[in-house]
Amino acid sequence: MQKVDLNDEIIRGMPYAAPGQHQEFADETIDNMRIVVAGTRKAFYYVPSFMQDGHVHWRLGWFPSMNTEDAREIANRLNRTTASFAPDGAGATTWTFADVAEAYLEWLPSRDRNRSTGSEIKFFRRHILDPAVNRWRDKPIGAVIDDDVATLVYAIRSRGAKTTARNCLAKMRTMFRWAMRPDRRQQFGLRHNPVDNLTPRLLDLKPRPRLRWHLSIRELQAYLTVIDDLPNRRDRALAWMLALTGARLVELTAARWSDIDLDRKLWARRSYLSDQISRTPISSAVAALLADLRETFAPEPDDFVFGAEAGKRVPKDRSRMKALVGRRMEEWLVSDGSRPLEPWTWCDMRRTVRIILANLGLDFGPNRSVFGRNGISLAYYGESKLRAALDLLAEELDAVRSGARTDDILS
Repeated sequence: MQKVDLNDEIIRGMPYAAPGQHQEFADETIDNMRIVVAGTRKAFYYVPSFMQDGHVHWRLGWFPSMNTEDAREIANRLNRTTASFAPDGAGATTWTFADVAEAYLEWLPSRDRNRSTGSEIKFFRRHILDPAVNRWRDKPIGAVIDDDVATLVYAIRSRGAKTTARNCLAKMRTMFRWAMRPDRRQQFGLRHNPVDNLTPRLLDLKPRPRLRWHLSIRELQAYLTVIDDLPNRRDRALAWMLALTGARLVELTAARWSDIDLDRKLWARRSYLSDQISRTPISSAVAALLADLRETFAPEPDDFVFGAEAGKRVPKDRSRMKALVGRRMEEWLVSDGSRPLEPWTWCDMRRTVRIILANLGLDFGPNRSVFGRNGISLAYYGESKLRAALDLLAEELDAVRSGARTDDILS
């Protein structure tokens, strides 16, 4: 096989193979890294050096979405991970659960949709690979049974962390499905999937069904009343932005000042699922709130409006802020003689805003466009029409907060 000192320019210049054929080139730096050129695509592959069958390839990623240096770094890490594996018997290799999990974590950055890779790796190391938590992590992967996994999940659930237990089961099911691909299961010595029949319902991990998915009119009034008393100025602004825009929390914490045009009252909203950016209008109330925030605080070096990224010591789900808001809403409702606060999420506020906009006469299509969901240009629905709806939303929220709203806008 021809060896080439691979780099992006050389790979870009490689002609595509004839239809139905492919060409394979080895890297001079890392012998078991390959670039495979097919008829329409080029991809980096890793050839496990410990396998006797040289036809086994692990795809690292597609070029140019993955560049040569990134592929080389992943191949290096895989070489370090598998360096200690020694043949056991007639050409077999002993892989423990921890070994397979480490190989899976090394592969994670190369998958097509990997925006949550960092958090998944942290979750694995804390809840699944920690020897203090998982006593069977060093068992051969082929010897792991469903009872092992269930015991780990039950131990997490017994601490009262039912959601974490459900996430633990889901992530291990995903890892075992990855390991069960025919070429991988042969390498790992995995005969069957031990978690194939373990489901959240079987392990009593299903979340309780919720009876409603938005705030009531009194809960909304409580929310709008208590957020003005939050001790942190940025938290107050963020809480109001959730109500005035109906945006997801992750969209707001990812917002940069460079995304916002206060003069034109436009926000280039970043999708939390992809790199897509949707231009959405903002109301005069939001523009005034952001202008006041920018005058009060100097811009952060990372350009984030709410400073919740780039290593800030603030939970990205704002759990402490939500807990504080929830306690104060509960106190307000009790003192007002209203029904106790039911469990709620940040997305309940988003759905509440959508219902209000619909009741104000904003049709389904423009409603989606306001939330950055439509993909149709602002010119189609009319930027001024959408902004007028958001201005009317701000007025309605102010009426709800003051108690001037006598009827239920959410009914």
